[in-house]
Amino acid sequence: MPNAINQHSLNKSSIYKLVNKRLSLVLFFVVISIGVTSYYLEQHRLLKNIQTIAIKRANQYVMQFGKLLNNQQAVDDGSVQKSIEKFAESNIVFSEGTFVAAFIRDNRDKIAGSFIRDQYTADTVTQILKQATQIDPIEAVITTVEVIEIDSKQLILLRFPVQDSSHNTLGQAAVLFLPATERIQLIQTNVWQTTVSAIAIVLMTALGLYPVIIRLTHQLSELSTSLLIANLQTAKALGNAIAKRDSDTDAHNYRVTIYSVRLAEEIGLPTKKMQGLIKGAFLHDVGKIGTPDNILLKPGKLTESEFTEMKNHVGHGVDIIKNSSWLQDAEDVVLHHHEKYNGNGYAVNGDKALTGKNIPLTARIFAIADVFDALTSRRPYKEPFDFDTTMAEMEKNIGTHFDPELFATFKTIAKPLYDKLANREDELPKDILKEIVQLYFLQDLEQLLS
Repeated sequence: MPNAINQHSLNKSSIYKLVNKRLSLVLFFVVISIGVTSYYLEQHRLLKNIQTIAIKRANQYVMQFGKLLNNQQAVDDGSVQKSIEKFAESNIVFSEGTFVAAFIRDNRDKIAGSFIRDQYTADTVTQILKQATQIDPIEAVITTVEVIEIDSKQLILLRFPVQDSSHNTLGQAAVLFLPATERIQLIQTNVWQTTVSAIAIVLMTALGLYPVIIRLTHQLSELSTSLLIANLQTAKALGNAIAKRDSDTDAHNYRVTIYSVRLAEEIGLPTKKMQGLIKGAFLHDVGKIGTPDNILLKPGKLTESEFTEMKNHVGHGVDIIKNSSWLQDAEDVVLHHHEKYNGNGYAVNGDKALTGKNIPLTARIFAIADVFDALTSRRPYKEPFDFDTTMAEMEKNIGTHFDPELFATFKTIAKPLYDKLANREDELPKDILKEIVQLYFLQDLEQLLS
């Protein structure tokens, strides 16, 4: 890869942008989580207090009903009902709220008494309270509390046993308690105060940590950049090592990588895939390091046994890059760059050749770029083809060597690439590749740190 890469320095504004983006996302989820949790916990705590008070108030009055329930005659002659009506007529309002309905059922499953204030839908309330006072042997001595909504108002439904002084269960009672508006407002105020306080603490903590996060992110980005540059330089060194043995490889590596990238850009290849394509295209023939000189440098046609040995460079290439985690995404091109669309290509000796879309996309892209550069370049055994001859030769191999869809796309960009780069061995291909590496490896700080 180009030497000038190591001159790259990260813009501080990009670091602030990245930190602000990530910190904002974290704060958003933390604030939402803490806010919602604080809201419901505080609401539950305050409603629990009201429920406790409501139970206490209800017990004070149900005690006298309990005394009447000891006498079945009091139930049958309406004494319990009269006592409840007297209680209802008193319209007692506590600071915490008021009772708006009540049902009492004795152990004979007979309704001993009830009342419902006029402002509520009688049928709805009656059905709720009747169901709540159904005698259940298992829950006969259990007090239950439930928050329900009737006519757009939030009420507390209390269900509990009516007992005498000896704690004998004489029946079941169910009452509806309406918390006072002031109490509800107090709940809301306290809930929001607690929620806002929790959020403020989170924001203040984040603000205090912000300079530390910026500094650490800057250090991390510098280290990540240095590591990436070292990896890129290693890839360049491998490419140069091949060029020392095979004179056709040096400029070819740069041009074929650029052709591959331009085709990949036309089809919208994702950045991660693009990085693997760039590495694989530049190092596609890295395995030729292991090919004997008498075969690699032979000017004439290879024998069948020599060609078999030459094909081993694909396996050598995979062996070279497999121990580098950074080069793992180059394997698709290194391993499959000699595959053909109709299955007549090759990968590692002994492996079954792939066909069609089973060939990795980056390898199919590279196959077109590789042949295009080979035909338009001067080689010891041939002069470069002109553009029209090159395209005519390549079109003969659509569907056999090349992916038809990819080649159709390549045809739309081939002429400008030919005019600019065909058979160029000066610094231009290196400068263009340097810009490509800058774009896909060093420009996106977030991706660099991911």
